[in-house]
Amino acid sequence: MEICVKLGLDEEDIMRQQVASYEAEGFPRDYGLNAGGFILRRHTKQVKLFNEIWWEEICKHSKRDQLSLNYAIWKSGIKMGLLDDYWSGHLRTMVGHGL
Repeated sequence: MEICVKLGLDEEDIMRQQVASYEAEGFPRDYGLNAGGFILRRHTKQVKLFNEIWWEEICKHSKRDQLSLNYAIWKSGIKMGLLDDYWSGHLRTMVGHGL
């Protein structure tokens, strides 16, 4: 959140309120941070729940996925695996950024 604030990526008050609400709910500070530039999902009931939670968070709070992605993973209880280092790996070459 601090980097998003520093770069002016969204309104500071919105982002701070979002993080405060996650902390009040018990979301662990050390849960991690993932880039959501490339996501593969199998559409199960649990993934549907994750999608709904994530979309609700984006609509209710900041548009920045850095703030809401891991919260939605935690809240929905889905298991997440990593594909590759998207930013320097072959997936970015195959797909391109911004598609």
